[in-house]
Amino acid sequence: MVINLEKGQIDTEGKIIWQILTFFALEAHNQIEKIGPSKNWFEKESNDNKGANYLYGLCYSYMEYYGHVYDAQNKEQVVIFKEIYQHLWNMQLDNKHWNINALTNDEKWSQLRIKSKKALNILKLPYNPLRSPFWFPDIIDMAHYGDPNA
Repeated sequence: MVINLEKGQIDTEGKIIWQILTFFALEAHNQIEKIGPSKNWFEKESNDNKGANYLYGLCYSYMEYYGHVYDAQNKEQVVIFKEIYQHLWNMQLDNKHWNINALTNDEKWSQLRIKSKKALNILKLPYNPLRSPFWFPDIIDMAHYGDPNA
């Protein structure tokens, strides 16, 4: 379903993408505050990559749901959602982007913030930060992305 709050159109997938885009659009210090608990679903965490599993979870959740929420007839929406997908795809190829420190020091996260703000603006959506963090086994198929028993 396409997100259109003016018409009251939003479903579960739309809410998830809205909240993920909001997280991606937040400034680094706000993102760090919003990182929730996780397990070693996607990689083993240490002090060097603290927050990696939560950040990967956001990435994989976006990749799973993004195609369900934009209007395929709206070129502007198609372009920005696919740009974000490609940006995340490229980021996930290098583990250095997936930790709390990268949020403040990595140009890729700065670029993702800009694209996410643009997507929210195109959809005419305000920021909608999560009140409580995602628990990724509830929203994505963990067997596809990581170890569901971790």
